[in-house]
Amino acid sequence: MSKREFDDLDTTQRRAQDAVGSLVRPETRPVARADFRARLKADFVAGRLGEQDNVVPPHKVVPLPGRARRAWWSTAGVALAAALTLALFGLNRLPGPELIAAVGEGSVVIDGQRHPANQGDQLASLLQAGAHVVVEDGARLDLQYPGTMLMRLEAGTDMTLPGRPARWFGRELNADVTVGEVSLRTGPDFAGSRLEVGTPQGRVTVTGTLVSIYANGDLSCFCLYEGSARVACQSGDLGAIPAEKRWVVFNDGSKPALMDIEPHHRDHMLAMDEDCCDVFSGR
Repeated sequence: MSKREFDDLDTTQRRAQDAVGSLVRPETRPVARADFRARLKADFVAGRLGEQDNVVPPHKVVPLPGRARRAWWSTAGVALAAALTLALFGLNRLPGPELIAAVGEGSVVIDGQRHPANQGDQLASLLQAGAHVVVEDGARLDLQYPGTMLMRLEAGTDMTLPGRPARWFGRELNADVTVGEVSLRTGPDFAGSRLEVGTPQGRVTVTGTLVSIYANGDLSCFCLYEGSARVACQSGDLGAIPAEKRWVVFNDGSKPALMDIEPHHRDHMLAMDEDCCDVFSGR
């Protein structure tokens, strides 16, 4: 405002002007830093005054209050622990069953779905850990749990497969053979695990071996070719099976018998080994 305009103000206008001027005292007015004035002048001359980078000051980072910081760390810790737990359980589990071969003209039933044995692709898509598998007459099934075990289900076998093996903890596996014959060879990743296979008359605990489990309704036969396995039944613990021997447990309550390995079961075990001898190669 010029001096003349100032002189033309009436009393009310002068009072208003004085009131506005008193809002900021000269000694408290903010003074722009020299570097800011120089940069502002340069931007004006260069025509950059309206650019975003020159007119918007950087955001100031405001630290969270102590309680908010603690709550954030607590939430982050819980989320991290949950993620690590899921990862640990996921990594702990080894692969489940995979189909090696299905042969014969009969059918295989997996969890109630029947398919011809010669339709291997369909059978492979149905195989899951813990599945209920029935190999009907005229068929045979070879399965592997990669690196862990190999098994052959002969014709006439009704079996519930083991669950997925584990690397570090929860290494106890369970399976059931209601009727039929299963030959089983453990692999390198089985070391330290236990597989318990139950039948109507007893159960065998496998800790690393080549075995055959057979059940026909009247008896169960647990044959050991090599390795280590232990048998128990309703009457108690029968102990370890000696190499090339078998425990026979009867359904009528007769005393269990320790006998030489049954030749037919031994031949089936060795035939499986020969047919699938490369399943654990390279491990």
